[in-house]
Amino acid sequence: MTPVGCPMADLKSRIVSSGFRGELRLGEPMANRTTFKIGGPADVFAVPADEANLAVLAREAHEAGLPVLVVGDGSNLLVRDGGIRGVVVSLARFDGIEPLSPRGAFRVGAGVKYQKLAYRMAEEGFAGLEFAVRIPGTVGGALVMNAGTPEGELKDVLLAAAFIFPDGSRRILLKEDLGLGYRSSRLPAGGIATTIDVLLSKGDPDEIRGRMNWLASERRSKQPQGVPNAGSIYKNPPGDFAGRLIEAAGFKGRRAGGAEVSSVHANFIVNAGGARAADVLALMDAIERTAAERFGVRLEREIRVVGEDVSPESRVRSSE
Repeated sequence: MTPVGCPMADLKSRIVSSGFRGELRLGEPMANRTTFKIGGPADVFAVPADEANLAVLAREAHEAGLPVLVVGDGSNLLVRDGGIRGVVVSLARFDGIEPLSPRGAFRVGAGVKYQKLAYRMAEEGFAGLEFAVRIPGTVGGALVMNAGTPEGELKDVLLAAAFIFPDGSRRILLKEDLGLGYRSSRLPAGGIATTIDVLLSKGDPDEIRGRMNWLASERRSKQPQGVPNAGSIYKNPPGDFAGRLIEAAGFKGRRAGGAEVSSVHANFIVNAGGARAADVLALMDAIERTAAERFGVRLEREIRVVGEDVSPESRVRSSE
């Protein structure tokens, strides 16, 4: 628990005094906020009610010189055991889906679940997002990594995105300004995406759902089910598959502490019970080193690794 009078408690007090609406917590365990179920505490965890309150939060953090990290629903993310210094933001309340035109343009909140959006559009008879079925995470996270599959990716339907910046200002940027590539983007520095605009095409709802059901079945059979994980760990190298390389290197089923390379798909690491971030990182380091030595391939991480290895309290105790 963070004591009153500490910098984070003071920041929380200032944010509340500014009229901020939403949820604010100190020392929130990130294991509760990630699909890996792993991670130490965030100094400040915030769920702003809307763009105006996100702007307040961004300004206060900027003036305090604190970093801001947006986590979506915590997929594609590994938080180190020491937690995250600064402000962690969830956009869970940015969950609106608004039609902009009857021809298939929609404005979507960054907190909307990616595959929920795909199913909602299918029900309304709009095609173009079928590929998003069983892709975890939110629309905001999908924008950061241009999430997709061989069947498609977000940039195929994206028109523009709105951002809140550290000074509290709001800007809309077109797709061409966002540098979207294979599992990557070049979003504006400091900008927090709040909505995206997409353009879909009319289609037959039954046919769209049929394609989605087939894709869901295919992916369900090839990915670990019912066990905490963060999705694919590595991007596929050119002309090959990360999972094939990891399996060929003998890592399928390998464990470190509570972390295990999935026996279903080697490009997934699962929390088999009580895993720490250090366990996952030990496996990742071994995989990357072996892939480089045996195959001459530098595996590029798809998962984001954030936070500190050791908590501030542990550093203080170890120095006493």
